[in-house]
Amino acid sequence: MAPQSTSESTPGEIALPRVIAFANQKGGVGKTTTAITVAACLAELEYRVLVVDLDPQGNASTGLGINARDLDATIYDVLLRGEKLENCIEPTAVKNLFVAPANLDLAGADIELVPEMGREQRLKKAIDTVIDQYDYVILDCPPSLGLLTVNGLTAATEVFVPIQCEYFALEGLGQLLRSGQKFVYAYYDGVDKIAHERGFGEYYNAELRNADRLVSDVAAELVPGSVLLVTADHGQVHVGQNTQTPHADVLARITHQSGEGRFRWLHAKSGAEQDLLDAAKQHHAQDAWVVSRDEACDQQWFGKRVTDVARKRLGDVALLPFTATSFDEPLDSGSYSLVCRHGSLTDAEIDVPLLAVAR
Repeated sequence: MAPQSTSESTPGEIALPRVIAFANQKGGVGKTTTAITVAACLAELEYRVLVVDLDPQGNASTGLGINARDLDATIYDVLLRGEKLENCIEPTAVKNLFVAPANLDLAGADIELVPEMGREQRLKKAIDTVIDQYDYVILDCPPSLGLLTVNGLTAATEVFVPIQCEYFALEGLGQLLRSGQKFVYAYYDGVDKIAHERGFGEYYNAELRNADRLVSDVAAELVPGSVLLVTADHGQVHVGQNTQTPHADVLARITHQSGEGRFRWLHAKSGAEQDLLDAAKQHHAQDAWVVSRDEACDQQWFGKRVTDVARKRLGDVALLPFTATSFDEPLDSGSYSLVCRHGSLTDAEIDVPLLAVAR
């Protein structure tokens, strides 16, 4: 049963429903990929989720398995022809996940909306008619600051801004801030990539200085009373060539491995789950946390709710090194090139680098 939507929340909880716009004026920064991935994950956590595709390219619709060309009504009809939003919502193959699709008809909407009364409020009014049916509404905005994006920003209670580690992406963020959003969260992955590939030396320090300059440029565009929060990925530790392969007794009991080098999941052969756990503890308990899937879930490593679908995707046993080492995958091809890794439970990896908070 899906968690109940509520306009009130207790301490530590976030009130539902939430309307989140994924927006950035620059294209190719991962808006659609991030939007549908977040939506699918929320649906898997048993929340009811509606994705509203506001991009004429219709990639969110296609990504969720919808062929909008064959539909009688799309989000274009809602915005321009007075169609009810509930009449264009389509179910997807994922339980609890729905989409209001878009197609190329939407390409002219920015122009067609110009003479309309209350043009920037049309999406918000449409969403208000169905909001009680969903816990999350995810808005996939087009790469522009036209009236489609303005409709998305007006309807949203929050804005998520995917950006790449380059200047032009941050420049687009500055333009979005000038549109008047009161709170914008940005994720900057340049620092994370440099640490992975170059370690914590001069390249890393140079990237931090570069991030400082870029964030300062963006912060200068803040409208009065607004907030900008910029973070990097969760922390890393320097590993270098300090890698190890799981013991042969462990490898003999698995079908494959998955996860990070410092959070290595072992997938047991059928019927070998307990033997795998015993072998892993025998050979690796002195240098790593060795935890079964059930133990990790019972201890709420992944939060209070882990659906059956999500649980099945996990391995049977997890190995998490105590020290600055990484478990290598013997079937991987090529050299081991990543200098720094994350994924374990040390203080360095749990902390999320906070690049900037500006008001």
